[in-house]
Amino acid sequence: MSESWHSFEMKVLIPAHELPDGALVTKRTGTAQFRIRRRMRFYTSGGADESQRQTVTPKDGCVILVEVNNGDRGNDAVNIYPGTTQFMWLTNSDDLEKWLRDRRHELEESNCK
Repeated sequence: MSESWHSFEMKVLIPAHELPDGALVTKRTGTAQFRIRRRMRFYTSGGADESQRQTVTPKDGCVILVEVNNGDRGNDAVNIYPGTTQFMWLTNSDDLEKWLRDRRHELEESNCK
């Protein structure tokens, strides 16, 4: 009989600077969901022209939090937080395992330099 592995949903408390770009998170004790972003691009009408595009990149390891699924409340919240702020990462066991492998590889490569 072969064993089968099923990915399962999980929450991981982790500093923002460790999270992958686009990760779905909540604040430590909250339920509102946010996406982690390392940068955001803003376009004006006819934004194909480079002069009509702005990119916001927070400094000093900070991350951008963009609220998602806010229902009828209207305006989506966009905030910048220090990278040391801890958030609950809403992930699954497969994605967490891949992230851990990638992180380990990055650390091994940086130690070889």
